[in-house]
Amino acid sequence: YHPEVAAKPQIVVANKMDEPQAAKNLAPFKKKVQQKVFAISAKTGEGIRELLKEVNQRLKTMEPADD
Repeated sequence: YHPEVAAKPQIVVANKMDEPQAAKNLAPFKKKVQQKVFAISAKTGEGIRELLKEVNQRLKTMEPADD
C-alpha cells in the first residue's frame, strides 16, 4: 500500500469469532498487532455493537477529508 494509507486511522477487527479455532487464535493475533482488536462474528452479531460504537466515536472526532 501507499504510505499515506498506513498513516490513516485504523480499526483492527478479527471476524469469524464463531469458528471453532477463533478463540485460540485471538490472543496471539492481539499480541502481534499490538493494538486494540475488536473480536466480532458477522454471522452471529457478536461484538458488532462495540465495533459500531468505536466507529461512531472516531467519526465524530475526525476532520472532513480533503478531496
